[in-house]
Amino acid sequence: MKTLDIESWHEFSDTLRELDAEREKIRSGGNSLNVSSFLFRGQANAEWPLADTLERAVGKGLRTDVLQYYGTILSVKPEIELFAGQTLDDIPSYQDYQETLQSGRPFPHFGLPAYEYMVHLRHHGFPSPLLDWTRSPYIAAFFAFDEVPSNAGRVAIYAFIEDAGRGKSGCADEPGITTHGPYIKGHRRHFLQQAEYSVCTVGGADSSYKYAPHEQGFAASRGEYQDVRWKITLPASERDTALKELERMNITPYSLFGSRESLMKTIGRREFESERYA
Repeated sequence: MKTLDIESWHEFSDTLRELDAEREKIRSGGNSLNVSSFLFRGQANAEWPLADTLERAVGKGLRTDVLQYYGTILSVKPEIELFAGQTLDDIPSYQDYQETLQSGRPFPHFGLPAYEYMVHLRHHGFPSPLLDWTRSPYIAAFFAFDEVPSNAGRVAIYAFIEDAGRGKSGCADEPGITTHGPYIKGHRRHFLQQAEYSVCTVGGADSSYKYAPHEQGFAASRGEYQDVRWKITLPASERDTALKELERMNITPYSLFGSRESLMKTIGRREFESERYA
């Protein structure tokens, strides 16, 4: 992973142009049709690892059995449907999911079963192995600067290319990362945030699989032609400058979440973080 430390928000757009040039260099040196587009992720503390909410729930560095997790999200489905007032359809049974894992086909390279349901859970705060990314570097920057902890000196925006034109390789017993795209019938904020997701899995004996921490997947990645990452860091003190410019782009809590709470947050920020209260 290459780290790009910049000292001003105004350098951010120049850094993005540098990344575009890096991707063009990759395309010119390999099979240009197969180079993945950039995905971006913002984090409010540059010291934080890339961790999905399932890892945060079960414990840093721990792995979770895929079938056990699926059994859990199936068991809570009736309660979720009851209180959400909607029926969540087209979800495989436990047995069908088990048969998919035991089919001998690499999991989940040919699609993640119950993907729409998992995205629904992720967007509503249920612990998830899905790590969310966005196709927009500016939306990623918003999430980096939106709520910066008081002890954070720098924020980070990650740029990620899954396939750099040579295909992906790896061993079944090593953690591997796959990305899953935007074409689902999901929550509206999935589209507002231009979201895509990655998941890290590792195979075991008897066609068993576990969800693994993403940092383990990046560490196990082979060579320079897959899972390529850049980490852009900026001072947390650039927050006000960044958020004001992002608001001019209509990137606000309300534009990304569309809820009443996010509307109040957007209006409150506009009124009380303006120059009149400086």
